[in-house]
Amino acid sequence: MESGKRDAVRLIPCADYDIEGLQSYFEEMAAKGLHLKKDGIFAYFASFERGEPREARYRMDVKEKRSPIMDGDNGRPTDEQIELCGELGWEYVDSIDVFHIFRTYDAAAPELNTDAALQSIAARRIVRSQIESVLVLCFWLLIYPVLKLDGMLLPTMFTVGTDVMLLAFIIDIWWIAGSIARLIYLSRIKKRLEAGESIVRRVKRSSARYIAPRIAFAVLATVTVCLFITRWSEADKGRIPLEEYAGELPFATIADIVPGKYERMGFPVTDGIQVRSDILAPVVIDFREYAAVTVTGGKAFSGGLLIDYYETVSPRLARAAAEELLLNARLKRHYTPIELGDTGADMQAAYYDEVHMPTVILQKGSRVIKATLYQTGEYTISMDEWAGKLLG
Repeated sequence: MESGKRDAVRLIPCADYDIEGLQSYFEEMAAKGLHLKKDGIFAYFASFERGEPREARYRMDVKEKRSPIMDGDNGRPTDEQIELCGELGWEYVDSIDVFHIFRTYDAAAPELNTDAALQSIAARRIVRSQIESVLVLCFWLLIYPVLKLDGMLLPTMFTVGTDVMLLAFIIDIWWIAGSIARLIYLSRIKKRLEAGESIVRRVKRSSARYIAPRIAFAVLATVTVCLFITRWSEADKGRIPLEEYAGELPFATIADIVPGKYERMGFPVTDGIQVRSDILAPVVIDFREYAAVTVTGGKAFSGGLLIDYYETVSPRLARAAAEELLLNARLKRHYTPIELGDTGADMQAAYYDEVHMPTVILQKGSRVIKATLYQTGEYTISMDEWAGKLLG
């Protein structure tokens, strides 16, 4: 990829922590007449200035401290450090990750950082920092999301999309694996320095080994983000008023539970139904119904029925989803269990939720339902009765 008559931009073919790989790559490019520009590194790309082929040495010097994310100078070395290296024949070029990059065209210039003890101390500092980075990544990418789900992994997967969740998990593992690979490499460098070995040897890295995974990761991340945005934008578009839904419902509604003259109360903002489909749960229904019923004798029932329904690919998966729904309820502050008569379900639980609404969770075969029925009229129906009618 060309950026001008005198410049060329290349994708760096090795990891940003690969000291010997980076040094060897930049030296190889200099021998071809491509010399790394000052401040020429951005992300995985490096900008080179065209010139005469020359023998050059590049050396990676450990930063005194990790630079902040928003540091516009990319954690440049101090003016004193640049001046001192200049007196030794080395010029500062750029910084990448935890390293400063210096260059010399003078074959007689002494090597930088020949003190093995100082280099070993710097390497130990980097390794400790990398261990902290791995732990932080594991927390924010794996532990924290699970904690935020409050035990609702499967219901969340059914709603958001199993494909999106799996792709996000793969990206997290990929990211953590890369951080662990960095830690392993830096630990080996530390051991070599502690043993008094040099890290200036020439190595040849395979471009495909590093570039192909980067491209694959970028594609995977892009696909995941696009899928998530699409699902997010469609989250509310799929909800329709109950009177517009023509399909058959796999559970009982207020009209089925309370016999009599039925009249929808009509709350257009919340009243409605949304039907989704997932790989693991072919039928996912979010149902909200608000109605009034005049029963025999003139008594009036009024209230609302709120249902989350999942029809999964197997009874075992349905049972796991039901248990997660119950765990989520138990984690709430005002969870209060209620005795519930036999509903014919394989698994059942009843409780008052955080706003003291009677709620049931039932699992029967591959079907799971979480239902809340609140009643405000003079006519009421017992929980045993309405819960027993939900799944038939």
